[in-house]
Amino acid sequence: MRKSIGIKGILLALCLTGILAGQTAFAAETGNETQTGAEVTPASETTPSSEETPAPVVTEAPKKQHKTTYKGKNYSRVYDYDYYTTKTKPSLAGKSDLKVLMHFVKEGIPKRARGNEAFDVKSYYNQMPLLRWKYGRKWEKYYRYYQLKGYKKGAVKKCKKLQDPINWYVKDGKKISLKKIYDFEYFTKNNSSAYTYWKNKDDAGAIRYFVETGLKNGMQGNEKYDAKSSTYLKYVRKFYPNYSRTAYYYAQNYSSGTKWLIVINQGDHKVSVFNGSKGSWTLAREIPCSIGKPSTPTVSGVFTTSEKGLYFVSDSSRCWYYTRFYHGYMLHSVLYWNSSPSVIQDGTLGGNVSHGCVRLPYNDAKWIYDNIPLGTTVVSYNAPY
Repeated sequence: MRKSIGIKGILLALCLTGILAGQTAFAAETGNETQTGAEVTPASETTPSSEETPAPVVTEAPKKQHKTTYKGKNYSRVYDYDYYTTKTKPSLAGKSDLKVLMHFVKEGIPKRARGNEAFDVKSYYNQMPLLRWKYGRKWEKYYRYYQLKGYKKGAVKKCKKLQDPINWYVKDGKKISLKKIYDFEYFTKNNSSAYTYWKNKDDAGAIRYFVETGLKNGMQGNEKYDAKSSTYLKYVRKFYPNYSRTAYYYAQNYSSGTKWLIVINQGDHKVSVFNGSKGSWTLAREIPCSIGKPSTPTVSGVFTTSEKGLYFVSDSSRCWYYTRFYHGYMLHSVLYWNSSPSVIQDGTLGGNVSHGCVRLPYNDAKWIYDNIPLGTTVVSYNAPY
């Protein structure tokens, strides 16, 4: 009994020995991967083939830095060589930096040419009423302003229509609104002498023309108020407190044998000289004057210049550069002592002091003597303003 059990035990031991040997061999083949649990990667997947070699990295050449400074002024924010030679002036492509930049500065800017993607001077002009008032149509100023300050607000947006047309005027540092009697479109389209301002979108030039010429010549600024209205007169007085308003209206009703007309407003002590023709006289010169005393008043009516002279003597006084318009009535200088026009004897202006003649400042009497021909109509009247 013990012998048979011994044989079975030996056989079992041999079987166990074989299993252990097999496990040892497997472990030898797999090495550490069996111990760590790592995946086995086939050799064909870890070694790249010659067909799968990555393409070489191509590095772009750095962009050429073009010249943007000319005669000490930097144009880098309003000018780009590539843009200018591609989109604005293709005929300059390939030319030297200096030649292209010079073209932009000397020819491009005066013609409002675009120098880069960010800045369009035409759109900028339309959007900036304060700059229009300050710079008018001096285009180089707009480029400089954007280069130095304007760029901070970013690229200029496209704008074809004039924004906020100027309807104010700056006098003595103060902005005075004229929107009550003035509209840019109405004024420039209804006054032939102002139409150029509409055509050029020059609202700054138009408002200056209206205030400096139009108000004194009765040009209507909008549809609502004509030059005879009290509202219009209010603005005339605001800008020209001593202006002889009625002279303009008197003038339009008269013709003259020359292209000149002289209007004497005795009540306002003003002599107004106009240039043009009947119905379209334009004020050329306004002169303060003195007229006749109550006992020897200046004549009223319509007359014609008939004689000129360097001077005449009255008692101890000498009156220079006289222009006769009716018998003994003349336009001439204030009174000087006989010797020369250096010492004034009586320089009164704005009063009723003469024997009937109209006294003027020396230089104005000379201007009339030099510029107004004989045969010119003289209108003399008496009105309170």
